[in-house]
Amino acid sequence: MSKNRYLGQGVRYDVYKNEVTFKLSFLNVDKMQFLEDMITSGKDLVIEITEQKRRSKSNAQLRRYHGMLKSVLVAEKIRPTPKRVKGLDTYVKENLIECDTIDFEEGFDENGEPIIRRIILPPSKANMSIEELNDLMNRVEEKFSHLNIDWQTGEIINE
Repeated sequence: MSKNRYLGQGVRYDVYKNEVTFKLSFLNVDKMQFLEDMITSGKDLVIEITEQKRRSKSNAQLRRYHGMLKSVLVAEKIRPTPKRVKGLDTYVKENLIECDTIDFEEGFDENGEPIIRRIILPPSKANMSIEELNDLMNRVEEKFSHLNIDWQTGEIINE
C-alpha cells in the first residue's frame, strides 16, 4: 500500500452528500501523479486527517539565521532592508547548499547549437529540519568568517 502525506486545508464539507473538499499545499509532480492514479483507479482510499504539528524549527532558530544575514550586510556596509536580506538568503541557499536544477532549451544560437538555460531551485527553509538549518548557519559562518563577526551577538569585531 502506498502512503503519501499532504498539507492543506479543508475548504468545504457537505454533510448531506458526505463530500469533503480540500485545498492542498506544496504539491509536487510525484504527489499529483499519486493522487491522480488513486482517484482514477477507483480503489477505496483511507484518509487520515490530523492537525499540523508545529514545525521542527524554532522561531528563535529562524530569527538567529536572519540576524546572521543582517550582520553580514552590516559588515559589508550595506543597509539591511528586507529585500536585501531576502536576496542574501537566496544567494546563501543557491551557493552554500545543494539545489535541484531544471535545464531547458531557449532556442538556438547562430551556429544552430541549442541555448540551454538552467534554473536553480533552492530548498525552502520551511522544509528544513533543525539539523539542516543548523548546518546552513554553520556554512554561513564559514563563508563569511573573513568579516570578523561575533556570531553570538551579531556585532562586528574591530581589530
